[in-house]
Amino acid sequence: MVLDGEKVAGTIYINSDLNKAIQRGDEVTIRGKAHKKQSWNDLRFYGRVEKIRKPEQPDFFLKLRDFLAKRIEGQLPKCTAGLGLAYLLGEKFMLDKKLTQDFNKAGLSHIIVASGFALSVLINMVASTFRNHSKFAMTSFSLLAMSMFVGFTGFTPSMTRAFLMTGLSTLVGHVGRSFRPMRLILLVICLSLLSEPSNL
Repeated sequence: MVLDGEKVAGTIYINSDLNKAIQRGDEVTIRGKAHKKQSWNDLRFYGRVEKIRKPEQPDFFLKLRDFLAKRIEGQLPKCTAGLGLAYLLGEKFMLDKKLTQDFNKAGLSHIIVASGFALSVLINMVASTFRNHSKFAMTSFSLLAMSMFVGFTGFTPSMTRAFLMTGLSTLVGHVGRSFRPMRLILLVICLSLLSEPSNL
């Protein structure tokens, strides 16, 4: 991105009261003015959404996620469906505000967001299901489940770290090698920064 003739790299977060649905992969055109105080790290942008263009190739995981979300909404009461979507897909748009506040007060907000905790629960479920099968089957289905989950939630910085951490530990366990957690953490840090330096 170029602002006032200066190249700026990083991630931009935008708040909007637009009543149109914007999904992952959409190309959004915004026109307005950007103001900085000390540097581009402290940037305020004021503008309006001019155009939303859907990608030519639709996101398969996004379509599947929306399909599952609609099925869950149609089969369960609103409160239960909201909790189910939060647990399974990290989608919090149906959660009751009071319920969200109660989770935050109890220190359990990590349960209702797509995080490493949700990924570890998923892997433990898959591992227990295939415990009596071959090691190869357990590892393969664990990696498949991880890929599906991250495909639903998207490769956010937290999910990228969780995916690398869980995937590497699963592969190391499959070949029967032991590892030191600190070494694995340092390796994951390096890999995540190589894929996206702004994660620092």
